[in-house]
Amino acid sequence: AIAYLQRIAIDRSTENPINYRIVFEFSENPYFTNKALVKEFDFTKRDEAKVVNHKIDWKEGKDLTAPAKKEQYDEDSDAFSENEDASFFCWFNDGNGSELADLIANDLFPNAGMYFTGTENSDDEDDTPVFDFANSDNEDDVNGDADNAESEDEAEDAPASKRAKRA
Repeated sequence: AIAYLQRIAIDRSTENPINYRIVFEFSENPYFTNKALVKEFDFTKRDEAKVVNHKIDWKEGKDLTAPAKKEQYDEDSDAFSENEDASFFCWFNDGNGSELADLIANDLFPNAGMYFTGTENSDDEDDTPVFDFANSDNEDDVNGDADNAESEDEAEDAPASKRAKRA
């Protein structure tokens, strides 16, 4: 069913942006009739999240949460997330699920491009590439007139821009 997912949206409250709805929009599919699956989170009270699950209208015989429903769970627990056999769609029945919601709304959604391209996003300044466009102490190096005293090993360790100039 996840193959029919077309879009994920985070609708933040205009009154309090810490509160949001996660909306999963689906194309027509053989599993459920909903065009969107929605889960709402209100974090106004610091110690407890208020969660509103919107019902999934499963087509007959297509309920992907049925195997996980064999065991009885307390609706206010994260029991579905602890069940290895539970489908992702069990999250829409889970009485909490705020940890996954936080990851989706505050990491996956704003960094979707990074996840798609496989690049890393880091706040660590040491990971930020630094490009030195200043000329070297010896102006002749830029023009190629200087003696090439570097060994091949040192040349391999040189920045790509310097290796390209030597070629």
